[in-house]
Amino acid sequence: MRPAIWSICLLFLIACSPQSKEQQLQDIHATIKAGEERAAIIELKNLIKAFPGYAPARLTLGRLYLKQGDYETADKELSRAYELSPRQSGLVGDLTQIYVLQERYLDAIELGQKQEAVDSPKSQAYQIVAHLELQQFDAAKSVLQTLPEDNSYAGFAKAYWQAAQGDLAKASETIEPVLAQSPDYADAVLLSARIDLEMTQLQSAIGKLKHYRQLRPEQGRTYLLLANAYFYNDELQQVKETLEPVLKANERQPFANALLGMTYFREQDYEQARNYARIASSNGFSSPMLGYVLGASFYQLEDFSQAYHHLAPAAENLPQSHPAHPLLAMVRMKLGYVEEAVQQITTHQGYSPDFLLSMGTALADSGEIGTVARIIEQVEQSDNLNAETQLRLGLLKLRVDDTAGFGHLEQVILEKGEYPEAELAYAMAKVKYGEYGPATKMAKAWQQQYPERVEGYNLEAYIHIKQQQFEQARAALEKALSNEPGAPSTALYVAQLAQLTENYEWGEQHLNSALARHPQNPLLLKQIYLLSSFSGRTEQALNTLEQTLSQYPKNKPIRALVGYAQFHHKHFDKAAQTLAVETFEPEAYTEKQYWLTLYETQLRSGKPEAASDTAKQWLEMTDSEPAAYALAIYDARQQGQNQRVQRLLEQAVSLWPQNLRFRVFQARWLMAQGQLNKLKPVLDSLQSSHPEQMLVKELVARYHMLMKNYRQAELVLMELYQQQPQPEIVLNLAKAKNHRDKEEAKAFWQSHLKAHPDDYQSAMLYAEWLLQQQDYPAAAEQYQSLLETKPDNAMLLNNLAWLRAQEGQLKQAKSLIDRAVSLSPDDAQILDTQGTILLQEQQPGAAVSVLRRAYELTGKQNPAIGVNLLEALVSHQQWSEAKVLVDELPPLQGELRQRVSYLKQQL
Repeated sequence: MRPAIWSICLLFLIACSPQSKEQQLQDIHATIKAGEERAAIIELKNLIKAFPGYAPARLTLGRLYLKQGDYETADKELSRAYELSPRQSGLVGDLTQIYVLQERYLDAIELGQKQEAVDSPKSQAYQIVAHLELQQFDAAKSVLQTLPEDNSYAGFAKAYWQAAQGDLAKASETIEPVLAQSPDYADAVLLSARIDLEMTQLQSAIGKLKHYRQLRPEQGRTYLLLANAYFYNDELQQVKETLEPVLKANERQPFANALLGMTYFREQDYEQARNYARIASSNGFSSPMLGYVLGASFYQLEDFSQAYHHLAPAAENLPQSHPAHPLLAMVRMKLGYVEEAVQQITTHQGYSPDFLLSMGTALADSGEIGTVARIIEQVEQSDNLNAETQLRLGLLKLRVDDTAGFGHLEQVILEKGEYPEAELAYAMAKVKYGEYGPATKMAKAWQQQYPERVEGYNLEAYIHIKQQQFEQARAALEKALSNEPGAPSTALYVAQLAQLTENYEWGEQHLNSALARHPQNPLLLKQIYLLSSFSGRTEQALNTLEQTLSQYPKNKPIRALVGYAQFHHKHFDKAAQTLAVETFEPEAYTEKQYWLTLYETQLRSGKPEAASDTAKQWLEMTDSEPAAYALAIYDARQQGQNQRVQRLLEQAVSLWPQNLRFRVFQARWLMAQGQLNKLKPVLDSLQSSHPEQMLVKELVARYHMLMKNYRQAELVLMELYQQQPQPEIVLNLAKAKNHRDKEEAKAFWQSHLKAHPDDYQSAMLYAEWLLQQQDYPAAAEQYQSLLETKPDNAMLLNNLAWLRAQEGQLKQAKSLIDRAVSLSPDDAQILDTQGTILLQEQQPGAAVSVLRRAYELTGKQNPAIGVNLLEALVSHQQWSEAKVLVDELPPLQGELRQRVSYLKQQL
């Protein structure tokens, strides 16, 4: 109670004081003049409590809050003062200023229309600012022309106008006298700092922003502007220190996090850069530069899917000279988007030779030799290629079998005199082309020049290995190992030689020696595992990997290697545990092989729900990875989630409109689901973007077949057939022709097989087609012809046996089917044919035994075999089993239903 009583007493004393409120306010002004603003604020609050309607006190308090940068409280007090007494000196100017500082520009303009504002230069000046911020330039100019020029506010407004017009030099010239006259005019100080920033006069801007922070310590935006100036002046530690209080007040402040992300990126701390940039992005801060920082950080952290997700939209809004563009091309190559990468680098100019050579190497790996040749041309058009670029250019040429690359390497060696990298590359290239003499000469020269190093001996060993001179290769490697025992590069050559000579023990000995010195080298571990496996000690090889992982459980490449090895050994439970998300921390390791292997291990270890969760989690983590969408689609199909399949396909096509695989699969899916109305626009789009793609034409032909537009289907298929007469195209073309003219279809088959006598698959399809047409004599003749070239093909024997049985030639049919069964004793279809032939031979008991086994082999899921078994059971009078089978059979249609109905009558 005591504080409350004291407060009441204080107010009573103030109210009853012999001093008037005017005298008290005068004392408060003296306190302000003495620099004791906090004490003045307390005294003013007490005075206002005693005299709530005393407008001058509220005006003074509002101005103090304005000076400190507390705009909200200043607005409250000044607005109340204006309600009480609108014509107080300077009040309308202060209120217009506070509206502008709060970005309430329309309120500022409305206030400026009132009579008391017309006579206030300060109010007019801030009206001009409000008009400019709303881009109302004519209105701003009109007010500016009426503003007297003999005060600081006029100079401030004029400089603001000049800056808005883009005349920064003039604006800077105008604002300087204002600051000279009123050095603590905070808004003028801030305007001058912003002009300096635009003119990249960073030191001057930093000094003014520091002064502004002293003038308005409560204004958080000052810290952001100052940190921004520090960033552009490359004072990165100052950026962090300046932003500390901002993030302490609001740890998710968007601009502060964006600036910190860019700061850490410049310091090459990519993990911190990613973290801060992510916070900024998730809290609404969006800019192409932030997208670049995020994408480039993910690239450095080898999360290429996320890198693509951020770089692709950022690059669209950044100039072609920005590093986002070459980095995006590299990311596309990493993700396998070769078509997109090629299109990007061939449609834009200005890439650096080093970048082009990196892309050329990646494209050579993808087999894009034609594009590599164009890249080489672009590089050679560049001026003043340095030695490193010449070396890379020569190697790239040799990579695509352009021997002119030797000339570049020779030029580098000649110009530099001593260039080990060029010499080794030259020697390796000579070995590739079988020119062992020059390479050997260079290896010997290296050994003499650098007798204590391993490179010369490794090179000699490599030359001998290529010539299958294994003893000499071993001698050279032994010398290298004596120079540097356990050298990883030498150990890898040892592993190669050990495999070729099957001297696995010797190879493992040296690999283990190297591993002892480099225990976390995954390449050495992999070679040890392979050699142990080759020598028949596969479980021991796996144990070695698992022991290494137990020592280094956080080494992700080793964990991945162990998981893949366990999967290879069919230890699916172990593999699933090793690769489990919670132990593997996949946020830092997003390799496709990891997720795909984990999914399959979980499936094979009988954990379909966990596998499904893995597919969903990968998609949630990286929604810019096509393989993640492909796995999610596959999983949804496995689960029978048709709507999810369709939704995922629509999302994938939307994300990657140029990805032909997703678009073709979407068309096939819609076709399989019978959604022909949705299929038509998808096909139209595919035809528009890929008119010459065979896959697209095949889909169009299938669509016409489904719509019974057989003539249209035939035209498309004929075009495909002329391009590439593949068996499936031959079959579909025959089907299309068959709907119009059966004889023409048969003649087409025969003409094709005559023109392509080695097309065995089409010959098989023709035989099956004849069966479907119930042209049994012609089908039998075709199968007989096929058996002459493939006498041990069980399915040919089976089909011909069935045909002979239809013809009543049971002896020949039995001989054929018995041969088929001996070749494929567990083939349900072949056993079914054997059972039906036994029935025709009046051997129902034997038929029951064979057909029962055939039915069980299908998991009792083939109703046609089930009906044949039922007929055999009825023929053999096994009534009880027949009745049970009738109840097991699913609902049937057509001929099968009629047969079962007839057989039931006999039970």
